Amino acid sequence: MDGCDNLAISVAAGPQAAKNALAATREFLLIAKCETDARARLAIIVEELLLNIVEHGLPPAGDRIELIFARAPHGTRLTIIDGGAYFDPRSAEASGALPPERGGGAGVALIRTWAEILSYDRRDGRNHLLLELPD
Repeated sequence: MDGCDNLAISVAAGPQAAKNALAATREFLLIAKCETDARARLAIIVEELLLNIVEHGLPPAGDRIELIFARAPHGTRLTIIDGGAYFDPRSAEASGALPPERGGGAGVALIRTWAEILSYDRRDGRNHLLLELPD
């Protein structure tokens, strides 16, 4: 923990990544005193991003996904760093007509609705995504 309202963790990029990241999200939410709706949105966004990184980004064996949670004046900032394939959610297609069997594109639309994407870049073969979720 970096301070009373910050938490940085790293999870193995594998089948348990989302589960482990959600445990860290719950830990952060206990210390950060977020509003109830913001808590639910943050947990759903973390789960969606981690599942997509592992399923679609296909990070290399042994890769770790870093999550940094921080309280901001009007919400929560979340940084996710991973070694999966290039993926900038600002330019990704968010489908309006979702296939009922998969819900493809729903995660991107959800992230754009609930969070502001402050930045994305790809450095040294790793995605760096910074989001802010308002309280």
